[in-house]
Amino acid sequence: DGSERTHLEGWVKQHNLCEQVRFYGHLPRPEVENLCQKAWVQVVPSLCKEAFGNVVVEGMMRGTAVLASDSGGPAEILRPPKDGLLARTGNVDDWAQKMIPLLSNQSLCLQMGRAAHQRAVSEYSLQACVVYVISLYQQLSNK
Repeated sequence: DGSERTHLEGWVKQHNLCEQVRFYGHLPRPEVENLCQKAWVQVVPSLCKEAFGNVVVEGMMRGTAVLASDSGGPAEILRPPKDGLLARTGNVDDWAQKMIPLLSNQSLCLQMGRAAHQRAVSEYSLQACVVYVISLYQQLSNK
């Protein structure tokens, strides 16, 4: 929901995309998770530099292929083309070129999603973060 919703709904209707595009508005977190679990690809078109990019890692944890902006945290997190793709921030043509193969190839998305999930668990899970922080403390205490 927001100030652009009416405009965007009109654009979707004008382009006969009502069957492909849905506007859910604000949903409780469990409903959002349920919808995200069904997705092949998660698109993160940030226009500003994300400091980290939690939404990217959340998609990876779900096993979803991620297409994100090529600046800030997402550019440091994803390792294209293995576990996701990056598109040039604000470049609509680049985004379209990257999205078309993903939207037309579910097996590619599943392959990326599996690789993304494995990496997210090994590098970004709570357990991986705890192990990393403990190792940092051990390194500091040895100095």
